[in-house]
Amino acid sequence: MKTSDPVETAGELRPAPLTPADQVQVLELVTQMAAMVRDLRAQQAQLRADFGKSAADNAARLADFERRLALAEARHVLSAAQVAGDPVAAATAEGAPAVPGPVAGQTTSATVIAAPLAVMPVATALPGSDKGPPKRYRVQAASPGLALLAEIDRGGGDGAQLEVLVGDTVPGYGKITSIGQRGTAWVVTTEHGNIQ
Repeated sequence: MKTSDPVETAGELRPAPLTPADQVQVLELVTQMAAMVRDLRAQQAQLRADFGKSAADNAARLADFERRLALAEARHVLSAAQVAGDPVAAATAEGAPAVPGPVAGQTTSATVIAAPLAVMPVATALPGSDKGPPKRYRVQAASPGLALLAEIDRGGGDGAQLEVLVGDTVPGYGKITSIGQRGTAWVVTTEHGNIQ
């Protein structure tokens, strides 16, 4: 039995009216192609929507990262100025541009409060001795490895604020061994107890 060559067969084809069976087959193929085009267009629209959402999420994350970086830099400049006792540098830090808040609809696990002028670095804020009545503190804001402690005064309100890192010493509590989250609360673990 001789196998026909497709190219030869295609060359021998001549236009002619379609039989009813051929017409049905052609209509089925056209219908299938129309369904494939419709599905491809729907998939393309979904991909465009997903790409737009990803771009918006990335922009929001980048804005949050830039905000946190600006906060960290402002705190570093302020701490350096307070340690050096340079009023010009302190005024420069005070005049630093405001940092925008979190992006709408976005939540973060670490809470950082921008109150740099009320923050004193531990090196200058803590006295050399632990004499006097022990002070009580609470965690006002924190992020991994960094915490902002507020002294609880006798009236129940907040007093001076201390910015502390792991390794710093807090009067009455000793050296800080870790700063981390337990559930939804931040805990500063020290040699002589925890501050929450």
